Amino acid sequence: MVTISCSCGVAASVRRHPLRRAPLAERLALLAAAVRVEDGFCTVELDGSWHPDGEEPGLDCVVLADLDELDATEGLDPREATQVRAALTGVRLLGRDLPGPLEVDGLRLHVRPAWEYAPALVVSVDDAQGPVVELLAAPDEVDLLPALVELHRTGGRSALHRLARASWHRGRLREHLVVRAHAAA
Repeated sequence: MVTISCSCGVAASVRRHPLRRAPLAERLALLAAAVRVEDGFCTVELDGSWHPDGEEPGLDCVVLADLDELDATEGLDPREATQVRAALTGVRLLGRDLPGPLEVDGLRLHVRPAWEYAPALVVSVDDAQGPVVELLAAPDEVDLLPALVELHRTGGRSALHRLARASWHRGRLREHLVVRAHAAA
């Protein structure tokens, strides 16, 4: 069973799915452009014809299908299935590889795709005392990891907590880091 859901709140589990009879090249292309891939699971965006429960999609609808390795390889021979499994390794968002865990000066940052309808990142920050914060960031904000390390170095855990509150309430993590950097200069 594949879960197909829409940002409008309609969800359904259906037996057919977007890869069921697709040839290998089409499957690999769909996985390369997936909204998110993480540890053998992926989410692909589908066109409006896949809208759950046969309802007509609205203009703002985003239809997603969550697939695992078994769904993605269904109907393939073993050699082809191996290629699809390889395409499901690593961590990607919108086709871009995300960095592995980063450890600097006792601070550990881990980036993974968020389970949102709009593509987003979750940045988990831990230090020697344990978890510090989880920040929701835009896909283009993955390059901010060094700025988070510097903020922790200069302001400690409390600075990251303040940043998390500000960016959660007003969005765009980058804007809040830039404001803090200018204030500190």
